[in-house]
Amino acid sequence: MKNKENRPDDNEILREGVRHLSQAFSVVDRDLNLVIWNPQFAKLLGFPDELLYEGAPLASFFRHNAERGEYGDGDLDALVDERLELAKQHKAHRFQRVTKDGIVLDVVGNPLPSGGFVTTYTDVTERVNLEKELSRAKADSELASRISHTGFWRVQLDPQVLFWSPEVYRIYGLPAGQP
Repeated sequence: MKNKENRPDDNEILREGVRHLSQAFSVVDRDLNLVIWNPQFAKLLGFPDELLYEGAPLASFFRHNAERGEYGDGDLDALVDERLELAKQHKAHRFQRVTKDGIVLDVVGNPLPSGGFVTTYTDVTERVNLEKELSRAKADSELASRISHTGFWRVQLDPQVLFWSPEVYRIYGLPAGQP
């Protein structure tokens, strides 16, 4: 809808802005029906077009996820009902969920004064994997620092030092980090 200056009205601007968010985004009303969403919501969460319409019940999205194993094993109705009961509380929530495809989602929902809630879904897979790698590297480093007189070698045609403990540097008078 355009106003008298042939400019989009506020609702049109809002919908356009939501469509261009980098995060997946949805709003449900107090009756737990979908009000607004963006293309990233459908893409990131893998929802088919037939589920996406204004007024679609939140239960249909929960059921879709349960049917494809997103919530683990168990009775489908019970899995859906459990999530619906939580949603009916209209409380702020934040959690991480791993999709069946291995995507780690940071899900943040905030209640609206009129009831319902707005939810953002952020793909944090890369960050989570990096944190795991850093944690493993730290654990490896701590283990290696306890080894007093050796180094780690990769055996191949031209052996290469992967890591030397601080004690090796001291024994051979090498500057730290210079095998």
